[in-house]
Amino acid sequence: MELGYRLGWLDVIVSVDTMVVHLAGALGYEPWVMLHADCDWRWPSRGGTSLWYPRAKLFHQHRAGVWEDVIDEISSALLRRIPRQLQTTALPL
Repeated sequence: MELGYRLGWLDVIVSVDTMVVHLAGALGYEPWVMLHADCDWRWPSRGGTSLWYPRAKLFHQHRAGVWEDVIDEISSALLRRIPRQLQTTALPL
């Protein structure tokens, strides 16, 4: 259960459909799931929510094999969560 505890440290969990997504969703955390255009039966083929995990946000490929749109959508959604004053602050590398 250590993984479940550590997931709680994160604001959001971004992943493809893996055990981590299911654990995060089952524990009430906020998984953002990157889904293939032809995802399996557990995920709706359209829409951004899951019946199984109310806090999950789903990001579907628009075309099979093309992940750029999914990554762009996730990037935009993450930027909306960051306060505006932090978006322009350069972080040290």
